[in-house]
Amino acid sequence: MAKKDERMSEQEEETGTESESMSESESDSRAQQQKEQSKSGGVGLDYIMSLPDVPMNLPPHVELQRTRVFCNSDAPTHTDSIQYSGAFASVGLDNSFRLDHFRNNFRVEVTQYSKDGLDMEFDMIGIDPALANAFRRILIAEV
Repeated sequence: MAKKDERMSEQEEETGTESESMSESESDSRAQQQKEQSKSGGVGLDYIMSLPDVPMNLPPHVELQRTRVFCNSDAPTHTDSIQYSGAFASVGLDNSFRLDHFRNNFRVEVTQYSKDGLDMEFDMIGIDPALANAFRRILIAEV
């Protein structure tokens, strides 16, 4: 019995006061994380992406820069793009260019058209900002 008590006290010394200082909610959350980890096979991207504090999308300002080109009065903004396909892999976004994806998602929507036919405003949706800027430059050169 004395040896059993000795072992228990040694284990308590090794772990310190961790078990005493851990609140009930912390132990519940730790148990839930261990349960999720064991379900997903331990470690890996699926487990990490399923954690509640890992963002599942880009911050709004980065998403805006990635998907929009703004034509201001002085100059267009956000005209360049990130070429590396794994730039946003940490949030589960594939940034690679695929022709079939472009073919299925690209569209042009005319938002305003003047009656005299001299003015037209349109949105190009589903195109890389750098390509949209190149198309804008071609149109300016033709006018």
